[in-house]
Amino acid sequence: MDKDNVYLKHILDAIRLISEFTKDMNKHDFRESEITIHATVRQFEIIGEAVKHISNKLREAHPEIPWRGATGTRDNLIHEYFNVDLDQVWETIEINLPDFKKKIEKLVK
Repeated sequence: MDKDNVYLKHILDAIRLISEFTKDMNKHDFRESEITIHATVRQFEIIGEAVKHISNKLREAHPEIPWRGATGTRDNLIHEYFNVDLDQVWETIEINLPDFKKKIEKLVK
């Protein structure tokens, strides 16, 4: 299995966990669950770190995937941990993650 495929699978695993952690929750429930917040944020960090390890060749071949957005989210969560916008995290879960997942699934071998 090539290196890129390993990291793509890490991304899909993290997305699966985020989905499991937030299943049957609404934004209010999410904001009130410290455990879910921390578990979810950690998975976003993993997604961003995995993206950083994906080859430039693959990233350049698929500009439709928001690679920079994933790494930017990771950087914000790591370096601005004291100022995490939970509304933005929830919006990412609800709006961006399903499409991101579909695009990554198409790349996995």
